[in-house]
Amino acid sequence: MLALSIRENLEAGQRVKVVVGADFDPSGCDWPRAAEAEIRQQLALSSMDPRLVFERELVTFSDVLDLGPAVALRAPNPKDTRTTAWLHEYGFDAHTEAVVEMDAISPAVARQRMQRHFEQLYLDDFEEALGQQQQHRSEIESALAALS
Repeated sequence: MLALSIRENLEAGQRVKVVVGADFDPSGCDWPRAAEAEIRQQLALSSMDPRLVFERELVTFSDVLDLGPAVALRAPNPKDTRTTAWLHEYGFDAHTEAVVEMDAISPAVARQRMQRHFEQLYLDDFEEALGQQQQHRSEIESALAALS
């Protein structure tokens, strides 16, 4: 379903950013990667196609570092097949308490972060549209000056 929605937006000439909120654990860090790969395959998009971007907003590696002293962290599940790669990628060992659940972030902080993220998306679009408008204005002024 998500792939169909993304396809419609891409066909309309829009870029798509999928904002990810997931636990910071082996499965929470792996499912966005797997979802992106699956969606790109369904849409026949290369992994380098910049029109589709997945970006983790909640829970990030810096959240682990910031929240560590304040919340009850736990060690990753040793039975999860993704744990070894996850430990290696983030530099933890099997006994490090580094797993952070989504609910460790307060709703107010999560809302503020998501709001800031989406406002930046609109600001980027606005600045791009303003730049195009200024370029068109310059082209029109040049064309009018050439007629004089």
